[in-house]
Amino acid sequence: MGRQIAGRRAARLAGFTLVEIAVVIVILGLLLAMIAGVAAALVGQQRREATRQRLAGVETALALFVAQNKRLPCPADGRIAGNAAGAGVELGGGGAVCQVVPGTPNSQTHGVVPWRTLGLSEPDVTDGWGSRLTYRVAPELVAGNAMEFTACDPG
Repeated sequence: MGRQIAGRRAARLAGFTLVEIAVVIVILGLLLAMIAGVAAALVGQQRREATRQRLAGVETALALFVAQNKRLPCPADGRIAGNAAGAGVELGGGGAVCQVVPGTPNSQTHGVVPWRTLGLSEPDVTDGWGSRLTYRVAPELVAGNAMEFTACDPG
């Protein structure tokens, strides 16, 4: 009889209790939640940095465009698919009014950076979340020679 009691005790002590398993599951859940939070923060940081770099590229392209054309480009229509004809091309360029919505003067509701006009690719004007960069411009800055600064004295 003594052996039967010792055998039962050994069998009882060999496994885990439900409380122990629950504690382990809670600890693992907390660790996974912390890891997920850190991973989400890293992904967000990478997206912000990619957007920052792309904005710097657009700024450089705009400066080159102004140096060559003495005006800012009109926005492109953001509703046109990237591979369609006319996508990424400024609408109404060189005039006093940019037209993004056909027939509606000075409407830039769907305006995006005109990447083809600036010599960029569509990914160059897309933010870290996959959306095109919006672009608006004042009508007086798109007119011919609106940004002619050669007569300015740098001193």
